[in-house]
Amino acid sequence: MMMLLTERCNQQLSKVQLAKDSYIRLSAEYEGGGCGCSVAVQMKVDERALEDECSVANGISFLMDKHSQAVLGDSVFELDFKDHLGYLLKTPNETLAYGIRLEQ
Repeated sequence: MMMLLTERCNQQLSKVQLAKDSYIRLSAEYEGGGCGCSVAVQMKVDERALEDECSVANGISFLMDKHSQAVLGDSVFELDFKDHLGYLLKTPNETLAYGIRLEQ
């Protein structure tokens, strides 16, 4: 996992007070069923577990567990922020999720 932050996202995350051993965790789950499904992405302040993948972008540490990595894939992720949409998680090929809020 490699994380990139847009300038706007970096500005927004710089307002978050993280404790010394705190990280921002990205987690993903499949939702729905039947004729369609989607991926729900959550972002929260958390502590690191042994099996977590860690990536540092602009001095901010991000975590992802193995299950979430299997759901989202092993890619370069870009995190953006829009006032009217919240955080957006993208890969070079697609927007994976938007409207993500940071839980503290």
